[in-house]
Amino acid sequence: MAHQRGVSSLWKSTDAASPAGGSTIASPGSLSNVAVFIQNIAGGALTFKVQAASPAGRTAGRNELTSAADGGQIWHDMMKSDGSGPLVLTSATNTNVCYDLSPYGPELLRLVSVEGFTAGKVVAGVTFSGED
Repeated sequence: MAHQRGVSSLWKSTDAASPAGGSTIASPGSLSNVAVFIQNIAGGALTFKVQAASPAGRTAGRNELTSAADGGQIWHDMMKSDGSGPLVLTSATNTNVCYDLSPYGPELLRLVSVEGFTAGKVVAGVTFSGED
C-alpha cells in the first residue's frame, strides 16, 4: 500500500475569528494519523474546539462541499476519549503546540475559536498521513 501525507492550513496569520468562529476546512480524507498545530501570539491563552463533519449529506465516496462558510456540512464536536465532553485544545500565549488526534481520522475537520482573536494572532494547520 502507498503511504500518503498531506497538510492543510486552518488559519493563516492574516485571519481573524469571532467567538465561536470556525476555521477553514481540512480534508484528511481516509488517513488516520492526524495532528493539529497551533501558534498563538495573541497575548493570552486561547481555546479551540475540534469539529468533524457528520455523515449527513454524503455523496458517493465523499462529502460534497459548498461555498458556504461551514462548507455546507453539519458539524459536531469531537468528544474526549472518555466521553466526558467536547475535546478542547488550549494554547498558551506565545507558544507553538501540537496535538496528536490519532487514530481518529475525520474526513473533514475544522477548529472553532472559543474566545475569538484578531488578525496576526494565530496560525493553525493540520497534518495527516496513513496508508491509502
